[in-house]
Amino acid sequence: MQIITILLGIAAALAVTAGFLILLGARKRAKNRAFLAFCLILCFTAVVFYLFGVVYERLGLANVQWMGPIILCLAIALLYYAILHRKIIALKTSWLRFLSYVVIMFSLAVVYAVILHLVIYFIFKIKSPPTEVAVLNFIMISIVMILLPIAYELSGRVRSIIQADQVDMTSLIRKINKMAPENTKRPELARFVAERMHFSYVGLVIKDRLYGSKQLKLPEKEVHRVMKLGKPEDGVWQKYNLDVQAMLRKHEIYAVAALRDAKGHVFGQMLVGRPLGKMDFERQDLIQLEMVVNLIAALIDTGAR
Repeated sequence: MQIITILLGIAAALAVTAGFLILLGARKRAKNRAFLAFCLILCFTAVVFYLFGVVYERLGLANVQWMGPIILCLAIALLYYAILHRKIIALKTSWLRFLSYVVIMFSLAVVYAVILHLVIYFIFKIKSPPTEVAVLNFIMISIVMILLPIAYELSGRVRSIIQADQVDMTSLIRKINKMAPENTKRPELARFVAERMHFSYVGLVIKDRLYGSKQLKLPEKEVHRVMKLGKPEDGVWQKYNLDVQAMLRKHEIYAVAALRDAKGHVFGQMLVGRPLGKMDFERQDLIQLEMVVNLIAALIDTGAR
């Protein structure tokens, strides 16, 4: 009976949280309809759960009492997922997204708890496992589910360290897109790109200043020479003569890319050092770098406006 009470409490918490998210996150035109549909389906599921309870009580099916709350939890999760999938709600703030993530992860934890119970009942022939064991398993799997983003971030960093000849572009682009333009410091941005893309150096030349991933003794007159390279003829990569190339190679800079604003005007340059784990640039490196250069330009331009 204690397990049923716990599951009912979880179902109630999921229902309240999902309803709260729908009420706050639904678009204006769909808010009332979405919230009303959620309440109606939830009430219908609760009635089904009550009838199910009456049936199993009369039939004496004591071993399946936990199925009622499970059905309720899964109905809430599936309904909320359907609303998310249909783009009826738009979660614009980070705490709303976090609550939405918690609802989905807790629902998966409930599914795990059901599978575990079935394994214990049918394989190990334990008809009524201790309540403490069930609660502990549910708490542990809930913690694991909530910590999944942290584990994903750590695995990305580990892959970045181990695989020096490969770049996890999905993780890199996602991280850059999440950076707030007004709060991102340019040296930190340069260090992040150099670390994740495995370059010895990345520098950003913006308004007569050089922001680098590490200290680089580049004289001011040489910074001005880089700034005068002008607009590239094609793409983002700037062309320069042998004198400028010799000057850049002296500081182990192998390529210069132009940073453009929303109107297409060049407002800065990105200096790229020697690729780590490779002898020289490959075509794939240039394509990946061009994507990153455009993202960084948009990030800096948005922060400057």
